[in-house]
Order: sequence, then C-alpha cells, then structure tokens
Amino acid sequence: MPWCFAIVNNKLAEIYFDETKRGPKFLGHCYVKKEEYKTKKEQEYIKEDTAKFRFVYRKERYKRIKSSREKMLTKMLSIIRKKPWIRPAELNRILKVEHSAGLRDTLIKRGLVRKKREGAAVRYYLVK
Repeated sequence: MPWCFAIVNNKLAEIYFDETKRGPKFLGHCYVKKEEYKTKKEQEYIKEDTAKFRFVYRKERYKRIKSSREKMLTKMLSIIRKKPWIRPAELNRILKVEHSAGLRDTLIKRGLVRKKREGAAVRYYLVK
C-alpha cells in the first residue's frame, strides 16, 4: 500500500492510496506530527511531498487543493529548475508578472529554493 505525506485539512498527514488506471484511489489518512520524524531524509520527504500534495477531506471524499497561487508556485519552481541561477527580473518577465517577491519568499520558506547575492545581483537556485 503506497503512501506519502500531505497536508490534509491544513494538518500534516500520511495519506494511503492504491494506484489504479484512472489515478490514485485514496484509502485513508492519519494526522502526524513533524517532530515524530527525526532523520534528515524523513524531513526532506515531508518538505517535498507537502509542497506537492494538499487536500481537503469532507464527507468521506478527498479534494485536491490547487489554488492559482499554488499553480504559480509550481510554474516558478519549474522555471528555476530549468534555469538555475535565474535573476528575479528574468523570472518576472517569463511569468509575465510585475512582482513575484511573495512567491519567491514562499518557495524559500518551504525549503525548495535558495537565494544568493552576488554583488548587486540576486539569483535563485534549487535546494538539492
């Protein structure tokens, strides 16, 4: 039975599912505390999975949450993955937005991206 970490109803949880031809079939979830997982590898799994998977569980159904902000974060992350050491102005130009500081800060807080200053320039790259 495969499982992964996810945010369910704004709490950290392990979700259990079966793979089917039409996609995953959810079997259940259990809420957990981040402190229960002590190794670096477990902490990395939590960061990676919770960045991807957010759900609302109501009336025995799971609904994936993917707001426009989450879509923009996903797009920004893929751009940084394709173009490491990208500058904020270039990132804004590709995304066609005036400002993306809030989105960049969110990726940094989630531990997915790092910011490095080189003289006057600021560049972003993925955390390995």
